[in-house]
Amino acid sequence: MPAVTWTPAMSVGVEALDTDHKMLFGLTNQLADAIAKGKADAIVASIINGLVDYTEYHFGREEAMMRASGYAGLESHHVAHRQIIEALQHIRAAYAGGFRDGIERGLLDFMRDWITGHILGEDMMYAPVMKGREAELARVDEAYTRRLTQLAAY
Repeated sequence: MPAVTWTPAMSVGVEALDTDHKMLFGLTNQLADAIAKGKADAIVASIINGLVDYTEYHFGREEAMMRASGYAGLESHHVAHRQIIEALQHIRAAYAGGFRDGIERGLLDFMRDWITGHILGEDMMYAPVMKGREAELARVDEAYTRRLTQLAAY
């Protein structure tokens, strides 16, 4: 049984962002599955790295779309994003430094609580502002992706 389940009620109305959210749910559920099967040690480092990297990518894309749509709550949303990134980076550093006692379960609890709470709370606040701007947001997404691709080429 998955630790978190994405439902249509969690849709923010922007396909790219919904896809990102589903990916974060998938990573969280991979961790839950590994814990349930007693195999967390084998893959937890890659899941932590995936969570940090994909969360940073998603937040950048989401904030670019908020900026383009003129979302008034961008700054407070950005602060919440930074807090999540810092918490995940702290977990990654602790794990890489050898601290393993209960970290898998703690990370799972953190992700399960954060992802559902953040989407249903804070993310739903920007959904009405983005509604009807799909073409504009698709252009923002394309530009964001192109910029990341160019940066990766260096």
